Amino acid sequence: MLLSIIIPIYNVEKYIDGTLRSIYSQLGNHISDIEIIMVNDDSSDQSAAIATQYYDQYQSITQLIHQNNMGLSCARNTGLKAAQGQYIWFVDSDDSIESDSLSKIIKYIKEYHADILAFDMLRIKEKNQKIKYVSIFHRKYNHYLYCKKLNRFQLVSKIRETPVQKFIFRHSFLKENQLTFYPGIFHEDNEYMVRCLFHAKTIIPIPYAPYRYLARSSGSITSSKNPKRIKDLLLIMQIHNSYKETHCVKYKDKAFFDYYNFRAVHRLLKNNLFKEYKDTVGYDKKEFKNILIKGLRASAHFVLWYSIIECFIDLYKNK
Repeated sequence: MLLSIIIPIYNVEKYIDGTLRSIYSQLGNHISDIEIIMVNDDSSDQSAAIATQYYDQYQSITQLIHQNNMGLSCARNTGLKAAQGQYIWFVDSDDSIESDSLSKIIKYIKEYHADILAFDMLRIKEKNQKIKYVSIFHRKYNHYLYCKKLNRFQLVSKIRETPVQKFIFRHSFLKENQLTFYPGIFHEDNEYMVRCLFHAKTIIPIPYAPYRYLARSSGSITSSKNPKRIKDLLLIMQIHNSYKETHCVKYKDKAFFDYYNFRAVHRLLKNNLFKEYKDTVGYDKKEFKNILIKGLRASAHFVLWYSIIECFIDLYKNK
């Protein structure tokens, strides 16, 4: 089994049929390469019934798991435990995948054998169906980073948002590093991907967008002042600090986590959410300052040092 597609399901009766149809309609000659794992997180609408229809038709390659309402992270972890594929792709149950994308993904998996394959994404606004192509990288880096074996230090200052659906993971890589989702928090993708990128030895960015992300409503920190969203962002910083202390010896490894904490605080400050955070959660401004200082040092280390290395590499290649 080459690829396991894990789909958490919770109250998405309006969308789930389109999601599953976009996947099952592409199986064709790849039916022996792919398994679909649906995890119903105690949906109260018709989502489970719709999923059951697909399970009944494709039982040989489908698992349908029912669990009590435990949240997105736990549903993904449940699917991950059940997965048999060499590679893992997390797909949300209100999104879809591009036609013929499974053939291309299987081709890339066989070609590169990477810990992580990173893809671009299509973002579709539900309100007006407007489609935006979202690169995995900041635009200025596109021309020379795609289709090369990269490590975390080459990516740290260049990668954009990290929704987990943009990435396909080698299953053994996730197992070896005990990479599961932290339960019960917002921004679970950000927390998870920082640890994944930290451990990855080979990351291959692909200039192709197989995933269609449906923007149903904005859940980003820029538009939501839900205190738990903001509190969880800081909890993630604490999780990463603890992880850093137990997994990092070298400064450059610690700086990797410092840089991502800096980016999180920068988002809070940039979007004028510091006051909201301070009033609701009572977070210490001094700690914000410490995170910013560490992050600036880390930022300088990655952005300047690795840019210099890349310049010398480019110079050598063009001798």
